[in-house]
Amino acid sequence: EVKQAFKELFKNKKDELFEIILKNNTLKNNLLGEGLTKSEAKNVFGDLINSTDSVLYNFIKF
Repeated sequence: EVKQAFKELFKNKKDELFEIILKNNTLKNNLLGEGLTKSEAKNVFGDLINSTDSVLYNFIKF
C-alpha cells in the first residue's frame, strides 16, 4: 500500500522532516498546531506519522 510506504519513509526520516517542518511556520501550524513546545510538537508529529489516517497522508488519493 502506498500509505504504508510513505509511513516507512516518514519514520526513517522523522528527525529530518520534523526540523524542516519547524522552519516553516505555516506548515508547522497547519500540521502540528500553534503554541506547542518543541517536545510537544515532536510528539504530535510522531502521532501523525503513526496514523495513516492523519492529515500528513491526505495528499495520497486512492
